[in-house]
Amino acid sequence: MAVTMKDIASRVGVTQSAVSAVLNNTTASRVSPKKRELILKICRELNYRRNFAATALKKRETKLLGLICGSLISPYFSELTMAINEIAAAHGYRLMLTLMQGNRDASDQDYLSRLANNMCDGIIMCGELKKEKQAVQDTVLNSRAPFVMLCSAMDKLSSVCFDYHIGMKKAFDELLRQGHRKIAFAGHSSDVNKQNAYRKCCCDHGIEPVEYYITPEHDLNFAFECGVQIAASRERQSALICTDYSLSIIYPGISSAGLRIPQDLSVIAFNNTRQSRCFVPALTSISLDANLLARYGVDVLLKQIKQKDNETNKIKNVLIPPELILRDSVTCL
Repeated sequence: MAVTMKDIASRVGVTQSAVSAVLNNTTASRVSPKKRELILKICRELNYRRNFAATALKKRETKLLGLICGSLISPYFSELTMAINEIAAAHGYRLMLTLMQGNRDASDQDYLSRLANNMCDGIIMCGELKKEKQAVQDTVLNSRAPFVMLCSAMDKLSSVCFDYHIGMKKAFDELLRQGHRKIAFAGHSSDVNKQNAYRKCCCDHGIEPVEYYITPEHDLNFAFECGVQIAASRERQSALICTDYSLSIIYPGISSAGLRIPQDLSVIAFNNTRQSRCFVPALTSISLDANLLARYGVDVLLKQIKQKDNETNKIKNVLIPPELILRDSVTCL
């Protein structure tokens, strides 16, 4: 039979509310330090385990945040997930992580519905939505769950993302300043925001867009072939814009043709993860600071949770301007 707070209180000779105050670390409680230590000692001796389901029903909160992420293969989303977990923990929340990769039969809204019904106080979703943006919005609005989208802007829901157009403009400005006019883009089919920003910058500067995509995503064989294609068409471009993760998997194909960065191909990489700093040469980057994104995202979500019964001021859209980090992967023509 499970040990209860009533059992602990009886053993120590205090009230049940005193035990609750100690276990909840209530600073305003009048339990003496000696009694507090005794309560914790008895809890350990009896192997007491809190009933989080009962606490959730009583307080109408679980201290759980749901996180939906497409994949953790990309170092950027790994860093973002760790940052969200750390910030959530600092606010007393645990993270329930759901990965969409590997389940082709489930849609974005399927995952949302599951988390909304799984006693999460709020939901964070990461990634660039393509076809299902409206369906996601409808699912969240119907569930009335506190929600924030990271990396994609939303119309009817709270979102936090970087301004990819500003980031791409900074990349183009730096490459143009160094004399580059033949600028290619490489990435995944899910890089919709960066793709649109690249095409707009090409249009603004009268540059013919040249795009390479790794399809299917994360397939190293296709990534190698993508790198080979970039190397084979080096007469057409002198610079490449991509993410640091994309570069890491296409670079073997590029280097197999003898091309060097930046001597033969200048590169500016989005994200600025640890890969950007460890790559040789260190990558000039458009920084999409994962810690900053996580901090804004968790803050927006927690404010929604606190104002759950208040219908006003619930939607907040944050657009963060990225920074250009100059390193060693761009050369002057």
